[in-house]
Amino acid sequence: MLKRGHSVGFLGYREHHGGGAEALRLAGPDNKTKQYDGGVLRKRTQVEADVLAREKAAQELADALPEESSTIPTINLFLPEALKDAVFVGHLVTDLDSVGGAIGAAALYNGKAALASEINSETAFALDEWGVDKPPTIEEVLKENPDAKICLVD
Repeated sequence: MLKRGHSVGFLGYREHHGGGAEALRLAGPDNKTKQYDGGVLRKRTQVEADVLAREKAAQELADALPEESSTIPTINLFLPEALKDAVFVGHLVTDLDSVGGAIGAAALYNGKAALASEINSETAFALDEWGVDKPPTIEEVLKENPDAKICLVD
């Protein structure tokens, strides 16, 4: 398991196999490009440059978090009021990412998760495995509250 202060390199992975954050570290000779195995170079995107510019501040925030997640205070900064109490629903062919996105957004914005369609077996297994209730369908939610604010997530 990855512990605070360790990179994915600590787990024995080569840097470019550790995900997006570790891939950003593959600096080319001018530090404006990325160099992969075999000498392949490509220019950093603006997003990559922005992430790297804020890496130290992000690490300071992460290091300041308590070890026990239940003690982290609720933060209401940067949460658009328009999303508060909204109904969050994923794309039409409901799968794990659309249900997870709806559940996560509903928790973040104090809203309600809904399904666009019935779930597949993978999603049913995941919800059951982690003891998460299956959200109601969007039609059921709208019957209860026809004026609900709807937000599409994925």
